[in-house]
Amino acid sequence: MTKTNENSVDIKMSIRSSVRTRSYSILEKVQKICELLDIGFTIKSEAPAFEYKRESVLRDISIELYKEMYQQEPQVIEIHAGVELGVFSSKIKDMDAILFGPDIYDYHSPAEKTSISSVKRVYEFLIKLLEKLAK
Repeated sequence: MTKTNENSVDIKMSIRSSVRTRSYSILEKVQKICELLDIGFTIKSEAPAFEYKRESVLRDISIELYKEMYQQEPQVIEIHAGVELGVFSSKIKDMDAILFGPDIYDYHSPAEKTSISSVKRVYEFLIKLLEKLAK
């Protein structure tokens, strides 16, 4: 977010990454640019990273269930989303968690939208996953 005042320009940004060291690296670069330009720099808050775990029983179960339900491989990717899971995993040691959701387009823009049919698929998948985990 950028706000222009009579004597200043305030820029607020959210630096996130699924790998903590990457977000710190970006933050350091922004800070150095500010120092070189003699611009004030303040950190107001941080969001902990939700780091991808190479081994996850929950992910393995979810992949198998997805293949059963949709007869195709799920798209498993490492992304910077999951601020909430970053907070939880920073507090609960060795937590096994996954993040999944509907198809979203033009996210973080005024044109952001989601696919209603994918919301339905996510809901159905969640119900089946919870039933499987309850057994």
